[in-house]
Amino acid sequence: MDEREELRSLVGSLRAYLEWHESTGSHGIPRGSASPVREEPNETPAQTAPAIPAMPVQDAPKPLQDAPKPLQDAPKPLQDAPKPLQDAPRGLPGSGARPLAVLAAEASACVACGLHTTRTNSVFLRGAATGTARIVFVGEGPTAADDASGLPFSGPLGDLLDRMIVAMGLDPATDAAVITTTKCHASRAPLPGELLACSPFLHEQLLALAPKAIVALGDAAATALVGAALGAPPRGEWKVYRSRTPVMPTLPLTSFADPGDPRAKQAKKLVWDDLQKVMDQLGLPRPTAKRR
Repeated sequence: MDEREELRSLVGSLRAYLEWHESTGSHGIPRGSASPVREEPNETPAQTAPAIPAMPVQDAPKPLQDAPKPLQDAPKPLQDAPKPLQDAPRGLPGSGARPLAVLAAEASACVACGLHTTRTNSVFLRGAATGTARIVFVGEGPTAADDASGLPFSGPLGDLLDRMIVAMGLDPATDAAVITTTKCHASRAPLPGELLACSPFLHEQLLALAPKAIVALGDAAATALVGAALGAPPRGEWKVYRSRTPVMPTLPLTSFADPGDPRAKQAKKLVWDDLQKVMDQLGLPRPTAKRR
């Protein structure tokens, strides 16, 4: 087939195609459609877990300012602790003191130093009992008379001391107690080792008696009470025993017990001057001077 015949055939086919479209109500030649889009089968979208709503700020845990109270609201400090021993009831349980009867029994059986080998009796206390002593006199060591009786300041020295206690306005039996640094007799002043061995009894006695003032009769007694590093403290000057009880160091009674000693009169005056300072401490009136 030549080109003419081919063209006539193509025109005839075109005319027939157009006539068919016209018969169907179509006008014009429809455009060729693009490649159809492949439709994927419908898929059910994946179900996601519901989101948990965030807690709002106002519902968050309470901030630090609402935390447990700070240290300033903690239990009260030491300044509000129970009162110390010096303010405890005198001679009552709770003051930390053991009964004097228990201490006396222990002293009578003590073998802490060599003095126990020559004692007849342990010399423990004379005068006021626990809770009534306003003043305690501490002597250096028991005499031979004390060793025989078991009581400190027996015989003439005890009588002399009782007269001085009465002159102060006190009762020797109920207001004053008399003890010694050591509890066994020696024919000399107590040695440092003997004072050390007996010191627990001395300190427990004073704790149980809880006096308002202490009089140290002699250097050994003053040293045992206030522990002066350079020897006995000066007489007539107030010291403090264990930060709570005033101590007045004075001369031993033996310094004026012998009326024939020319120094006795001056020694007695010095001791009486010291005791009047103790009266001031206890709130006792000083005796008026006798008119001549």
